[in-house]
Amino acid sequence: MPLTKKGKKIMKSMREQYGDKKGESVFYASANKGKIKNVHGKKEGGVMEPYHGSFISGTVDGKQLSNPSYRKYYGSLLKGMK
Repeated sequence: MPLTKKGKKIMKSMREQYGDKKGESVFYASANKGKIKNVHGKKEGGVMEPYHGSFISGTVDGKQLSNPSYRKYYGSLLKGMK
């Protein structure tokens, strides 16, 4: 994840105090533990498109199934198919 302005400032300070490798290690350990907050920016990413295919659902041996790939495999064993 990208660092925020605050995160970059703290990282720089820790690298100066502890050295490059150890400073980075201490920074991420502190961030993961929750000692320093708001140092990571939001993840960048796109939006997933919804699936518009055909779904099946039913029960086999008392277990609920809901996946298009099961249609061929289980075939007539599906009960309550919608």
